[in-house]
Amino acid sequence: MQAAIKAINDEFSGLTETLADLNFDSLTIGLDEAAAAQIRKIIGQYTDQLNASLEERLNSANGKSFLNDAIALMKRQQADLALAAELGNDPAMLSQITDVFHAEAQKIVNDAGLSETPLPILPNSSPSLPELWCRRTRI
Repeated sequence: MQAAIKAINDEFSGLTETLADLNFDSLTIGLDEAAAAQIRKIIGQYTDQLNASLEERLNSANGKSFLNDAIALMKRQQADLALAAELGNDPAMLSQITDVFHAEAQKIVNDAGLSETPLPILPNSSPSLPELWCRRTRI
């Protein structure tokens, strides 16, 4: 993180110096705010990564690694849907993505011994899979 912040500071310092050397000082207005915004963004990304890592490790330590599997499954589905969108959202492809998602979700439920009953088909407005499973299993 420190290296990324240093790179931003160096980039903006170099840009400010170059603009000043070229007598374009008026173009430097707002560069400090832009650099600060970039640094806040980097800090936020590192914070999110640390929080996700801690949550994943806590789930594993508490015997709830199925939650990690569910989160990974949702990320894979989002990536699949994004790729399908780039390819034109073919209905057959979207149907296949849905079928694979539900099969993999059911496998996570079955492997974790959470329920004997199949998961419901979840519309986009439904709670996330981990939330649903926690409610169903009273975790």
